[in-house]
This record gives sequence, structure tokens and C-alpha cells, in this order.
Amino acid sequence: MHTSKKGQKTIFAKGVVGCNVSFAATPFTSDSVNFYDASATDYSIVAYDGKANPRMVYIRMNKKITPGTYDFKINPENPEVFAYYYHAHENFGWYYHAEEGKFVLKSVDFEKLEIDATFAFTSTNTPDEQPMAVQNGVLTITGPSA
Repeated sequence: MHTSKKGQKTIFAKGVVGCNVSFAATPFTSDSVNFYDASATDYSIVAYDGKANPRMVYIRMNKKITPGTYDFKINPENPEVFAYYYHAHENFGWYYHAEEGKFVLKSVDFEKLEIDATFAFTSTNTPDEQPMAVQNGVLTITGPSA
């Protein structure tokens, strides 16, 4: 277990985060997955894919979340889940926050670091363009990395 600059506990996790992104020819498949004890109320998962331009999927979950279907929404009062997709371009990066979509938590055991979920969302962060869509998302974590 490592500690980040802000004192968050970081655990390198076994598992994968994958999804299709509407404007990217190559599916997102994580090279690494980190699990953070982000705050008193939330856990965060950060998955990196560095095979082309660096990309990242970030998912935050309430510590009291239970299996079920949850809506992604921008700025709800008490979000159970929040997500964004980050894509680096040549000279800059862009964050696509989940504005609409679903997070289906099939099973979760935070003590064993076991999470099984699917997700999909859209983002309209790019004015005058079609919404960016993340589809067929999978989140499977099977424990801490050795």
C-alpha cells in the first residue's frame, strides 16, 4: 500500500477496466488499475491505458454503495457514482464527465477489493459536436496486486 501526496491510500489492483469510446478507434483496455481510499465517504478507481495517446477512466463510488443500478449525473446532491474519461491529444488533454448513463454494480466487497460492474455514459463537453459516448464498459477487480 502506498500513500499519495494528499494522504490518500493507494492500492494497486488486479483486474481490468475496458470500454469502447465513440471517437477512438481502439477500445480502452487498462494497463493498470489503482484503487484509492479517496475520502471519508468515497473510493476512487483510476484505470490507465497508455498504448496510444494516454487515456484514463476514473470512477468514484460512495463507500456505502450496494449492488444495483445507478444513474450517472452531473452535480447531484449525493452521488453514489461519478465518472469521467480522459484522453490526451497532441498538445493537451480533455476530460469527458459522465452526464447521462448507467453504472450497474453486480457485486462489491471493498475489504477484499473485489468489484464487478458495467457502465456506459455520454458527455456533451464538446460544444457543437455529437456527444462523446463510452459504451460496453466493464470494471472487474479481483483483489490487490501482489
